[in-house]
Amino acid sequence: MPALYDPSVFTEEERNRFFAALNDGFFGQRFDPANLDEVALPARVEAGLLKHRAFYDWTASTESRSDDKTEEFWVDRDDTEEPGLFRLCPINFEFHLIESYFLKQKADFFEYVMTTDEYKQELETGKFSVDDDDERLDTKFYDRVLDKTYSKTWYEYHINQQLSLIKDSLGAVSRLHGPDQLEEVAFITTTSAKFGRLIEQYYWKFIVEKAAIRGDKVSKAAQYGGHLRASKQKQVHAGWNSAARAVWQENPTSSKMTVASIIKKRLKLAPSAKHISRVLTRS
Repeated sequence: MPALYDPSVFTEEERNRFFAALNDGFFGQRFDPANLDEVALPARVEAGLLKHRAFYDWTASTESRSDDKTEEFWVDRDDTEEPGLFRLCPINFEFHLIESYFLKQKADFFEYVMTTDEYKQELETGKFSVDDDDERLDTKFYDRVLDKTYSKTWYEYHINQQLSLIKDSLGAVSRLHGPDQLEEVAFITTTSAKFGRLIEQYYWKFIVEKAAIRGDKVSKAAQYGGHLRASKQKQVHAGWNSAARAVWQENPTSSKMTVASIIKKRLKLAPSAKHISRVLTRS
């Protein structure tokens, strides 16, 4: 069972569905999804935090093709007029998959809302009932996410709004101009979406990513330093407790504070007796 919707962070299940909806990756122009092998990008591609994939048609192996897929990435195929994967844009936009993802996020949000105290309290006030239609629930609760600017649900709200506007516009074009023009407009819409994603990723990669990588390294270093300090402190505290046990053997009824004062003098410790007493344990 998937984890309950969280308005602040992605669950692992959401992350996987989102990546699948984007369908990013370096794909050959002619491919059957059933025939694809996935391999990592070549080491000399400086991908940073990006997680794009490279896909090859395993049924198209010939003597002219290299077994080393990291080298295959850079090869153009003159005989098939198929460009090398390095020439292709890995940033995609599958409208129906994206729409399905965010509509499910909206539905999951409503399931989450029904578990909140706020929802239960408003049911008790009689302002609305569980039989109210979805449109009223949208107005009552979904609009409230606008108060939490830049939250996860805030983004989902605006994305669903834009998707709805796009669908309405495509419907209007279809009625006015027919299916041929609709297909052309749909192509322009998808291309514009990829264009927008490229610009946003350009901004993120060259303005934000380096700081994110530095922050990750600092966080890991701090975590390591914290573990190291904790390990050293543990050894120090073990020494204090060893000395304390010797004092308690001499004076079994002594309090922790009294024992701490004694070992502070015996071991010439800098911390206060009060601080030392906090880590002493009778054994």
